[in-house]
Amino acid sequence: MKRAVTHWYTKDQPIFENNEDIPDCKIDVTRIPGGADTPPCLKISHNTFETMEKANWEFLRLSLPVTCDASFIDETEKMHRWEEIRIRQHRLLMEAEHQAQPGGAHLDHIMKSGFTMNDLKGLQRNYSEDGVESDEVMRHGPQRPSRASRRGEALSPPGIEINGEMHMSDPENAYSDHEMDDDRKKRGRSPFRLFGKKRDQSKDKLKDRRTPEPEPRKGTMQQRTVARSATRVSNTGTREAAQMAAERKSMGSPQGVESFGNEVYDADCLKLINEYFYGVRIFPGQDPTHVYVGWVTTQYHVHSKEFNQDKVRHAAIYVEDESEKTVEVVNRQSCYMVRADELFNEVTQDASGKGASQGMFVGCFVDTATGTIRFTCEGKETSHVFLMEPETKLFPAIFVEATSKEILQIELGRTPTTLPLSAAVLPTGDKHINPQFPPRLKVQCLKPHQWARVPNTALQVHALKLSDIRGWSMLCEDPVSMLALHIPEEDRCIDILELIEMDRLLSFHAHTLTLYSALCYQSNYRAAHALCNHVDQKQLLYAIQSEYMSGPLRLGFYDLLIALHLESHANTMEVCKNEFIIPLGPELKDLYVDPEMCHSLRSLQTLSVRPQMNMTEIA
Repeated sequence: MKRAVTHWYTKDQPIFENNEDIPDCKIDVTRIPGGADTPPCLKISHNTFETMEKANWEFLRLSLPVTCDASFIDETEKMHRWEEIRIRQHRLLMEAEHQAQPGGAHLDHIMKSGFTMNDLKGLQRNYSEDGVESDEVMRHGPQRPSRASRRGEALSPPGIEINGEMHMSDPENAYSDHEMDDDRKKRGRSPFRLFGKKRDQSKDKLKDRRTPEPEPRKGTMQQRTVARSATRVSNTGTREAAQMAAERKSMGSPQGVESFGNEVYDADCLKLINEYFYGVRIFPGQDPTHVYVGWVTTQYHVHSKEFNQDKVRHAAIYVEDESEKTVEVVNRQSCYMVRADELFNEVTQDASGKGASQGMFVGCFVDTATGTIRFTCEGKETSHVFLMEPETKLFPAIFVEATSKEILQIELGRTPTTLPLSAAVLPTGDKHINPQFPPRLKVQCLKPHQWARVPNTALQVHALKLSDIRGWSMLCEDPVSMLALHIPEEDRCIDILELIEMDRLLSFHAHTLTLYSALCYQSNYRAAHALCNHVDQKQLLYAIQSEYMSGPLRLGFYDLLIALHLESHANTMEVCKNEFIIPLGPELKDLYVDPEMCHSLRSLQTLSVRPQMNMTEIA
């Protein structure tokens, strides 16, 4: 067996790779989950800063991009969308308040469909018989409530929630029962309550004297869906109150509605919001003049000892009409970065930059509906604005030269007019307003070089100079085909033969081929025809005939070829190999009319049920 040796070379094209996959990476990333008041964060630190005289520039980005829309809208349409969002929010709040009223739905039912005596019984303002008797006791008793005997039964101040119910301690509300008329008290009494009391007393004699703890009232389950902070004073009922609050939140909130503080959003509101945000908090000690924040595209491949905006290539596309008048101008560049100290000086009017060294916060915004990038510093708007092209993929990026061990942290929060970054980088799921921390979101570092494979077969190009005027003619007789693996998120292709040096991509692609084979199980022709459009004849023949294909991929392509075109037919042939159709008619009887011919063999045309393979062109 003889085969040419494969050669590899270092390709001078920087690419981003995950921080954990680079063996000698100087950057440490700490994932900090979000809390009640803090968003999820990625803390960036330098692991060898104390042992180095001067740190090098590090080019960082997040692994998942934000993609702009295919068509943009103007600012007027954006304002109309926000007006619609505010209208829907007001409607949701009104519905929540209407559902929170205890008798709201009951009154609507009475007004629409009439009422009965049972409906009137429910409208007695919750004045029970025991409550009427307690009023009589309170009339003859002391005018002020006695001091609580236990610490957990202290009196509640105004607006305090106890065991899931709201109690007001206003003196007028506390003693309003004493000022009620006698007619209203008598109206709440029942003439048959004496018999009910005697029956209850006879039952209580047979039971234990200890009274069981009352169950939560059903009315407490239908409170407002908007969460309100309240102080709970009962130590003994804290656990029960927490359980009731959780049940109230799960039962009262409608499906598809999310709340964040005092803001309420449903699915239609979230669809109208197309602006996303992430923040960068620079720690004290880190020089902001050595920090660039912003966004990079998939075409950024610049690695140098120090970052400079002049090294970034800019291209401007001018669209003109017939009269050579400029209609549209599109500026294109590979990164949109701003320096942190410039933002700080713009919002604080501090040219010295002393305040910036004490730490600062920079906000980065991208509007996928208008294609606009803007920045804020310390919560104030800046004049740095960039316009994007449709369907541009943008990665959050930070270029930094460390001047302290603790550099900065990336905060994946949100603002009142934006959604968190996790709602944009996960396009398969529905939008959400609460910040999430997807495990796929990694910090990537720019690696200056990468390995590339030398093709085993080069193109045979024939060059011929025709003349000084006509120039040269080049002819390629036998083109060399190759099979590439496309990575949509990074917008780049890799030769499939190079996957032998990339374990993760090799394993992922091999498992993908195994999944394709499993879809064709038990003669699933519909899935097989769909896969034939995805993995066509050229790919299968190249993978089978290639001498340098890695083992897992070769096995996967062979199994896929068998599952697509051969397995179902072979299984059917195996099952039907002993099955024939013999016509039982008068012709068969005529062949064996003579008794002497009963044991003889006569030729009779039969029909087999074994299928015949039929090849058709893929539409």
